[in-house]
Amino acid sequence: MNAFPSRALGWIFIYALLLFTTFNLLRPFWEAIAWSFILAAVSWPLYKRLHAALKGRDTLSAVIMSLGIVAVVVVPLALITSSLIAELGPAYEMVKNLLAAPPPPPDWLSRVPAAEQAWLDAAEALHHGSGLGKEMLLPLLRPGTQALALVGANLGQAGLALFTLFFLYRNGERYFVQGKAVLSHLLGERAGRLLDPTKEAMRAVFAGVILAAVAQGIAAGLGYALVGLRAPILLGVATSLLALIPFGAVLIWGTAALGLFFAGSTIKALILVAWGVLVVSTVDNLVRPLVISGTSRLPYLQTFFFILGGLALFGLVGLFIGPAILAVWMVLWNEWVEAGLRHDTSLP
Repeated sequence: MNAFPSRALGWIFIYALLLFTTFNLLRPFWEAIAWSFILAAVSWPLYKRLHAALKGRDTLSAVIMSLGIVAVVVVPLALITSSLIAELGPAYEMVKNLLAAPPPPPDWLSRVPAAEQAWLDAAEALHHGSGLGKEMLLPLLRPGTQALALVGANLGQAGLALFTLFFLYRNGERYFVQGKAVLSHLLGERAGRLLDPTKEAMRAVFAGVILAAVAQGIAAGLGYALVGLRAPILLGVATSLLALIPFGAVLIWGTAALGLFFAGSTIKALILVAWGVLVVSTVDNLVRPLVISGTSRLPYLQTFFFILGGLALFGLVGLFIGPAILAVWMVLWNEWVEAGLRHDTSLP
């Protein structure tokens, strides 16, 4: 009588133990594994065309695609990093000089005594290193040190991601078929239909977010150069990185405009604000929604919140995990809606 429940409990314990130990074994590498799956998913159509052109040679196709990812992703990142390190020096000197000798208020501000006094109080506080002053701001800009540390800390993860990516290219077709079969076995035939929308969502987000971020960085960099800011490449790259987050680009060009304003360059500050609102923000508002919604057919409002939630929960990789989860939800939601409409004919 008790044989079946005991056996079932035994298997539940074994499965739980396997899942727990596997999770803890792979936890140090989960980010590298996640990035490799994301890169494989978004570049899979290109790999399939290369695979067909090479007449089905799996290993050769995987090697060429992996080297292509290195050329397209790793090499540009290395060049950008070297440019950042070169430009961190001038940025460091500029901030150090600003802290040592804050600029006087512009002449027109003297007509507003309260505003002029607020400027002088802020300059005095900045000079004496209160708030974020010398204790925090200068170390963040110390030339090259933290940039090199950040690159070094992620080299191992990048290597693991590329290593995993090679095997995903070479054996990805088999992995996908097996994964679909396992899901169908565990959850029924409906489960297999969840994988395709997930891949489409990742490709759409990759295309929309990355293209929009790069476009915003380029547009903002032109604006920084237009108003004569130092280190426009550094600021442009920073804008691209923060543009991965909705409204993140505003933090860079808005702060730069404030810096120009407090330095007495009011016209340049207004030009940069106008450029940010009319050019940089327009690029984001056009490119990101069109690509994400058009490619994946995901509603943009829900995509927006799932991107924010993914970033908060998983970090940068959550930029793709969030919309992938949304894609699964949309498949289930549409099935439930269709089932409800079939059973309730009174609904419009």
